[in-house]
Amino acid sequence: MENVEIQEDHQTTELPDHTIHMENEIEEDQTTELPDHAVNYRGIKAMPFIIGNETFEKIGSMGTVANLSIYLTTVFHMKSITAATIINIFHGTSNLVPLLGAFLSDTYFGRYKTLVFASIASFLGMAVLALTAAIHKLHPPKCPSSNSGTTCVEPVTGQLAFLYFAFGLLVIGAGGIKPCNLAFGVDQFDPRTESGQKGINSFFNYYYFTFTLGVMVSVTLIVYIQSTLGWAIELGIPAVLMLFSCILFFMGSRLYVKVKPQGSPLTIVAQVVLAAARKRIFVSLIAMLVSGLVEGHRRHLALTRPTVGFSAKGGGISSMSAFCLVPQLVLTGIAEGLSCIALNEFYYKQFPENMRSIAGSFFFLGLAGASYLSGFLVSIVHRLTSTTNAAGDWLPDDLNKGYSEDASNPSSSEPSRVLTFHSTPRWQLHLNSVKETPKLMVIDFSASWCGPCKFMEPALHDMAERFSEVEFVKIDVDELPDVAQEFGVQAMPTFVLLKRGKEVDRVVGAQKNELEKKVDKHKTLPAAT
Repeated sequence: MENVEIQEDHQTTELPDHTIHMENEIEEDQTTELPDHAVNYRGIKAMPFIIGNETFEKIGSMGTVANLSIYLTTVFHMKSITAATIINIFHGTSNLVPLLGAFLSDTYFGRYKTLVFASIASFLGMAVLALTAAIHKLHPPKCPSSNSGTTCVEPVTGQLAFLYFAFGLLVIGAGGIKPCNLAFGVDQFDPRTESGQKGINSFFNYYYFTFTLGVMVSVTLIVYIQSTLGWAIELGIPAVLMLFSCILFFMGSRLYVKVKPQGSPLTIVAQVVLAAARKRIFVSLIAMLVSGLVEGHRRHLALTRPTVGFSAKGGGISSMSAFCLVPQLVLTGIAEGLSCIALNEFYYKQFPENMRSIAGSFFFLGLAGASYLSGFLVSIVHRLTSTTNAAGDWLPDDLNKGYSEDASNPSSSEPSRVLTFHSTPRWQLHLNSVKETPKLMVIDFSASWCGPCKFMEPALHDMAERFSEVEFVKIDVDELPDVAQEFGVQAMPTFVLLKRGKEVDRVVGAQKNELEKKVDKHKTLPAAT
């Protein structure tokens, strides 16, 4: 019998005549089971399928997670702290699992098979998540109106299990797609030729262009659709896009170079880890600083200026323009631009070819650590401050009530001429008793969580000492909300000036000089009739 020799990884295998026709099938699939010189790299021809797959996958995945926090708090009625913890765990696991997926890909299955399995899992995860919104029995009923006095119904075990099952499928999908997608694209170019090296560099640029495009479409168009058409359609569209992504990827299967798994020599991993984001850190720190300043400004406006409305769980909505967020977002984008492409390209060049999937997972490994650390800190701060801190939870559902450090707080041991009322009946008795006197009364409507209110406390105590003929009263809007509503208080601090029980003036906001002027003006003027 005549025999044909096919060399593979320096091993010779003899095949009988009736199997010679399989050579054509191997050539058509373009696998690297043939010697390197026989591999037909289809780089540019394969790119539309890989880049198209990447574009649809990114729009679908980013569209799914863009409003996940709002979905959990509004549809599943979770507290903000619970939703934040779940999302941090989800993001952390989604960025940690790629290390396992990369190992399995490079060692056992190969990138093509890993991508096929992960893409299907990701599509199923998005579809299951969309079903939690579309089928009424898979999520709690809508919350009753705020005037009914009843609370929202919490999700039952079965509903949470279905939700977490969707998250699990999405994590499995991320575990295969994130480390292999970029590496699989690089596999389509011959690194030994000049044209192949140029193709690889161009592929990196196109890859991150589509990544950015996917994020932009997700946070604009998908969010708009959600706000107008509802959650079922908003979550269903990413699932459809992920289906298109799978179909497009499968259409190019006969063109792909499919690298055979050769094992993962993990002994060199530690040497590459030391290259972590050297350019990113400084810009990221600046972005965080700017974010803190902007949040302080937003909170100050929410507490000291009339709000533009009230959310069901989040309290007053600040009148700050959304454009104030632009600086921190731009800085964050610059930090990403300095690190994403450079780090991934560095990893791919430092790791051997059979570890490219491992290389791709290392970038996401850093993101996983950040997500887990964020979730851990949020949970610890919430748990400690909600149970042991006298000032209350530092991370409440209403961010305006969060903790704010202010060094200007007066010492609690100092005597004060400012009267404080903790019950409505006592306040009404006192108010009725002073209606017959011409004495000026200044009511300070404030809250324990209000930073500007704390800023005004020393000034209020000082005025109480200097204007002995004026009575100063402090009312906490959380303790006596009916009194605050009676006087039409919409922002804190608000100072209402009364004579004979009638309002003669008011000051809104932490305006010390303005308050002092009006107190000085009305302390001797007769009350209005």
